[in-house]
Amino acid sequence: MWTTVQPDLENQDFEFQSEVMFGSDKFPVWGGYAVGYDIVQSFLSKEKSITPEVWINMAAEEFLEKSDYKNNEIPK
Repeated sequence: MWTTVQPDLENQDFEFQSEVMFGSDKFPVWGGYAVGYDIVQSFLSKEKSITPEVWINMAAEEFLEKSDYKNNEIPK
């Protein structure tokens, strides 16, 4: 799912966002939540000492860069 959504990360269309998060003919139900959860978990596994107060205010680009999804690639 990441390879499909990644090119549209900045898409602000509500219909697109709803399809990604809740599912549609193109995306699995709760797929967006699953990818988001995995991104957060990969970030937290690398940044063990960071506090929630810091990471919840981090820019999305920086967050991705510090996760296994850095450079917008699929983690291995």
